[in-house]
Amino acid sequence: MQINPPEEADIVVAGCGTSACVLISRLAAANPDISIVAIEAGPANISQDAHIPANLWRNVFPPSTLVKNVFSQPMEELNGKPTFNTWGHGVGGSSQINFMCYARGNKGDFNAWGKEAEGWDYEGLLPYLRKIENHYLPGKEDVHGYDGPLHVSNPEPAPVSKEWINAGVALGLEHKEDVMDFNSVNAIGPFAKWINGATGHRSLLAANTVLALKPNIYDPITDKSSLRPDAKVHIIAQARVTKVLLSDDATPVAKGLEYVKEDGSKGVVRARKLVVLSAGALNSPLILERSGIGKKEVLSRAGVESRVELDVGTDLQDHPLCHQMYHLSDEADTRDPFLWEQPDVVAAAGAAFEKNGGGPLGTTAFDGYANGFPSSIRLPFMANFASSTLEQLSKGETTTDKVTTNVVQGSGYVGDLTGVEFGKYFWLATFLSHALSKGHIHITSADIDAPPDYKAPFLTNDADVHSFLWTYKATRESARRMPSYRGELGTHHPVFSSTSNARAQKYATWDANSVTTLNYSEEDDKAIENWVRDKVVTTWHTLATTPMKFRQNGGVVDANLSVYGVKNLKVADLGIAPSNLSGNTYHAALAIGEKAASIFAKEVGLSV
Repeated sequence: MQINPPEEADIVVAGCGTSACVLISRLAAANPDISIVAIEAGPANISQDAHIPANLWRNVFPPSTLVKNVFSQPMEELNGKPTFNTWGHGVGGSSQINFMCYARGNKGDFNAWGKEAEGWDYEGLLPYLRKIENHYLPGKEDVHGYDGPLHVSNPEPAPVSKEWINAGVALGLEHKEDVMDFNSVNAIGPFAKWINGATGHRSLLAANTVLALKPNIYDPITDKSSLRPDAKVHIIAQARVTKVLLSDDATPVAKGLEYVKEDGSKGVVRARKLVVLSAGALNSPLILERSGIGKKEVLSRAGVESRVELDVGTDLQDHPLCHQMYHLSDEADTRDPFLWEQPDVVAAAGAAFEKNGGGPLGTTAFDGYANGFPSSIRLPFMANFASSTLEQLSKGETTTDKVTTNVVQGSGYVGDLTGVEFGKYFWLATFLSHALSKGHIHITSADIDAPPDYKAPFLTNDADVHSFLWTYKATRESARRMPSYRGELGTHHPVFSSTSNARAQKYATWDANSVTTLNYSEEDDKAIENWVRDKVVTTWHTLATTPMKFRQNGGVVDANLSVYGVKNLKVADLGIAPSNLSGNTYHAALAIGEKAASIFAKEVGLSV
């Protein structure tokens, strides 16, 4: 029996994350004779409690072994502080650790993609967006899928979410039960999740796709006796791809991948048909650069010979996020007793989940969702909103399919409880879905262990600061119109002057029916800006580092996901996005995997 990894395969894939799991499983299931090898930096085994939705926080933050981090240098735009980004580490990638948010973006987002890549507009992507999902909820049947491997539901939203939705409607938002119909702007409603409504389990991607094929897994812990001599899908786990092996031709041909194991030993897998990079938007560009594909000046500084010059890693985008916390009345029905681990509540939660996947363990703290475009909600403070910012945000597009701001609502205190007084809490997380700031990620050496040069795409364009000013004020007004609202938790709000009408306050009682909109002075705006620069963080929605654009526009891959100037080399992950999305990027990553499988199959004469 073969106990060493294959040294050759039809298709060789760098990474086994979200997009890779989909494309590998589709190709292998439809073509039993094709051989595929995936090389994954993380472990192959799924965390024992990853299926429990409420465990999402422990999967992302230390001491989780399911993530890896990259850190920036101190950034002037962030008041001189560094920041970080995170990606999933293991088979399934970030699908194991994401927050299960079912937020798909809008029609206009994908139509913008189609301007750079034929077949990637909304109509071209809709079949693939539908194919992966099994949608349990109300909605238009022509925009949702009902027989895919990943389930969508909305188990047990906390009651206070209804208060917040009603408050949003009072401010002019449209209430929609399905805000994920690809056609919702200035809308508010319940927030669906990638959770199996029948079991209460996270819709685990790897378990339902590539691992269901029973691949041979090669890593330090897997029992070699489980390896099957007839297996066609192989995963080399806990091994990092160092570079693409290129021929010496004037137009190089991708021949395979080189990788390094945890013990420092190296290996090679050669490809008979295709080499695919699907290591994620933060890692695929680094593999390209270590292979000599990228900007000449970047490669020169890193001591790497330039083979093909492309704008790799230069257009990094994300969704910058800030969040606020509010006090609620003692009577408010929130998740706090569970989050504070009150013994009787935790015991009841365990019993409910064991019985039928119900209770707080079978859901997340994310209950409501809203989106908007600033010019559509004219509150008094909009008078100071910069017209130049609106012009940059709209870029000549209509607001009917343009979303610039997304808001996620949850109940219960989320974070370190040290020094926090027990009570009832409510939070709002706001992120800019079409931020104008850009960042980058590049290698600093040919050595895979050298930290990359990462600059976060946060607040380098003042228009994003103006958007956060508007977003903070608008979302705060929605909280103040809730009957259970009892004020702001000061540690999670700007530090206003002690005499400012906008300062954080706590109230014993509150009449939501007689609320008047807060007025903000120039000093108040400066306090908000300072708070944003201090608190802004990633939503882990990184994309556009290997964009699918025309080459003259800075593109790295074409509409068939082929790397310009290299034969037999593809990229299939969120890095190929030519522009941003007004929602969570997970569904887009799934659709990229689906469409990539279709493209690759056609090119090499396979079925899908």
